[in-house]
Amino acid sequence: MSPNRAFDVLSFLRKFIIDEIDSLDDQQIVAIPQGFSNNILWNAGHIVYSTCSSTYRPSGKELPIPNSYKKLFMVGTSPVDWEQQPSVGEVVLSLRNLDSQMRLDFDAGVFSSFEAVPNGELILGDLTEALALCIGHEGEHSGRISSLRKLV
Repeated sequence: MSPNRAFDVLSFLRKFIIDEIDSLDDQQIVAIPQGFSNNILWNAGHIVYSTCSSTYRPSGKELPIPNSYKKLFMVGTSPVDWEQQPSVGEVVLSLRNLDSQMRLDFDAGVFSSFEAVPNGELILGDLTEALALCIGHEGEHSGRISSLRKLV
């Protein structure tokens, strides 16, 4: 799969996620149903943070998102631990803009240098491999958002 095709697949998944989020109000987006440790906002921010971390960082570039996203949305974080809730509009806008930002950066050669990085037991050797992992990851969180949406 080429990086451009991977971007197409991510765009398809992201459109579904954004449509799910757009059908909710802010209270629903930040609600944490009983038995869950996260909400829809966290899942959206986690997608943004993880995708950027998996692609920009190995390319030696700064992540094109606020520095606060690491503390808010990395694996192991939860909205129950947030000192201040991030703006729903800002996080959703980051999710909306991620595809076009990454495509522009790809076309500008931002990802031309990619250092192989371990991700669990995998070694991601290039951008295409990182994007393939992002596709699976985004699909996983798309399912979580869909489940949470039914409960809120």
